[in-house]
Amino acid sequence: LTSVYRDSELNACAGGSAGSKHVFNAAVDIRLLGEQADPIGQAEAHARLCRFWQQHGEALHMGMGLYPSGQIHIDTQGYRTWGRDHSASTAFCAK
Repeated sequence: LTSVYRDSELNACAGGSAGSKHVFNAAVDIRLLGEQADPIGQAEAHARLCRFWQQHGEALHMGMGLYPSGQIHIDTQGYRTWGRDHSASTAFCAK
């Protein structure tokens, strides 16, 4: 885990939006390490996360995105996904 709850000052410092779910303790950011950090490990981890999101994301109001840094963001802001350019078209997982 690289980020969970952030107060508004830390959220601003991190470049988060004013309405970020981190401020409401409803988001986590994670970074893959070790074997999961290599390209094959990333693809496998993304596939597992994608299956979970496809099966349970709508009921959990789960948003899941991938930032340019490779960090993965998961929140409860709504069933949606996005990729490195913040659009659904580059998401590693599709509805």
